Amino acid sequence: MALHEKHLAWVEARGIAPLIVDAFGLDTKQREGAAWVTLPYLEDGQLLNQKWRRISVKDHRMDTGAPLLLFNADDLIGAEEVVITEGEWDLLALKTASLEIRAVSVPNGAPGEESENPWEAKRYEWYQRHLTKLDKVKRFILATDADAPGRMLAADLAVLLGPERCRFVTYPDGCKDLNEVLLTHGSEAVLRVVETAKPYPIKGLYRFSDYPPREEVVRIESRLPGVKDKRPLVMGTTTIITGWSGIGKTSLLMWIMADYLKQGVGMAVGSFETDVTILKKAMRAALMETSWADRRVHEKGDEVDELLERQMLLISQHCGAEEHEMTLEYLLDCARIAVVRDGIRLLVIDPWNELEHKRRRDETE
Repeated sequence: MALHEKHLAWVEARGIAPLIVDAFGLDTKQREGAAWVTLPYLEDGQLLNQKWRRISVKDHRMDTGAPLLLFNADDLIGAEEVVITEGEWDLLALKTASLEIRAVSVPNGAPGEESENPWEAKRYEWYQRHLTKLDKVKRFILATDADAPGRMLAADLAVLLGPERCRFVTYPDGCKDLNEVLLTHGSEAVLRVVETAKPYPIKGLYRFSDYPPREEVVRIESRLPGVKDKRPLVMGTTTIITGWSGIGKTSLLMWIMADYLKQGVGMAVGSFETDVTILKKAMRAALMETSWADRRVHEKGDEVDELLERQMLLISQHCGAEEHEMTLEYLLDCARIAVVRDGIRLLVIDPWNELEHKRRRDETE
């Protein structure tokens, strides 16, 4: 039985040429009291399975007990480059654009969740069946759908076939597969999608074009005598102040912090060797640009205290219960919250060597 005229109209409405309908043996068959479009699954020219599709509802089925194989599997024979689509209709759309392009389709679409081990997944049983032919193909173009399941399918295919042999496609805006590209933009656009496929990304191996433009470096210059001519504070980097014990590292840091506070830079401070009361007085002195001997440091300074309250957060070493003692992970989590909630731009840790007190048995101070 040939393809029924209603089925032919439905297929043509998808942009598939009548020539392709005949070439791939689409047919109309009766099943369960309804008419179905059938797509034959051939291997070495022999019919081994069929995909059944109703047009009134989205209902897909395959022959019970039949082997799982790729649609149009014979295109693998002698091919150097093969396009793999997520569905038969995308393959037929590609063949409408060009019969010369070698292409196969997976038989069961994209997975609903990530595959821990694609080699053992039942949905990829076709891989072992076609392994000898797949191994001879030099390049695969993964034309899966531009959605989450499609990306998972592409990832699984890259694992099975080797990412070094795989390329991936990108579709024009508003299209998620080759059939939509054909309907919206025509055959030339379908061919352009395939021709412009890019190497499948491999972690750790990149080209210059893979990197996004770097954001402009933001520097905050210090206004302190003796410091302003040195290296400025660069956002997104780490600055380390080091020196002998008692040389004045923390005192210098307090004045630097005060300078940045005056410039409107919010900060979170983990000062692990300085009592909170002493820290507040030291910051008062730095903000007032005076010494500890100044009595104002030991009194309430409304303007200075308001600045400290508004722009400085304290990350305390004492987190409460024993099991919640300070760790680097906990400190970074506090800093992340301070960035999101309070908009801080600077994290100060003084001193680093007092951050964690839980020393492992294999660690020295």
